Amino acid sequence: MTFFILFCFPKGSRAAVGYEDGTLRIWDLKQGLPLHTFKGSDFHQVSLTCLSCDPNGERVLTGSLDGTARLLSPTSGKVLHTFQMEAPGSQSSNCQSDCNSVESVGFCHLVPLMAVGFLSGVIAIWDIPTHSLRHRIDAGAGVVRLRWELSSAGLLAGCLNGTVSIWDGLTGGLASKFHGHTEEVLDFALSSDASTFVTASGDGTSKTFCLRQVHL
Repeated sequence: MTFFILFCFPKGSRAAVGYEDGTLRIWDLKQGLPLHTFKGSDFHQVSLTCLSCDPNGERVLTGSLDGTARLLSPTSGKVLHTFQMEAPGSQSSNCQSDCNSVESVGFCHLVPLMAVGFLSGVIAIWDIPTHSLRHRIDAGAGVVRLRWELSSAGLLAGCLNGTVSIWDGLTGGLASKFHGHTEEVLDFALSSDASTFVTASGDGTSKTFCLRQVHL
């Protein structure tokens, strides 16, 4: 079985591994044994695309080509909640899945919020304790990658239109937008002090952007 994504927990003793068939396994890295396996009718039925772990290692968030995100407990081995957003203009369940796959997920480090980025261009921010939708954001193009700032509720989103935007996770408002690429943003890395980020694009270039003058 082919695995697509891997994420190590904060303390380094466990890892979450996502597989092509939609299965997720939590591994004990010291023993080399699986602790929990998530699969079946109450989990993803197609390939996982992304996953993230909260800062305390108490929850895992997965995204899939099926257009859903699942919140899990790596300790109990249970699915806590399923999150889904309707793709704008979707007319069928097939379009819903194909046009609205989840491309990136992440936990806010400051407040109990989680973000899910969809290929349709929607960014959804949910409140974790209540599982309620806080904000539905139109990013303007398919979302490729999300990153939360470590010391604020600032959420960076890289998109297929070559831009990176910063959104306020508390208000849902746009703080800033960065241009410079002629093709899609494939990935980006944010510095620990959130002063700069570096992008990689389908246009064959990598660029460094300064964030020091952006305030949330």
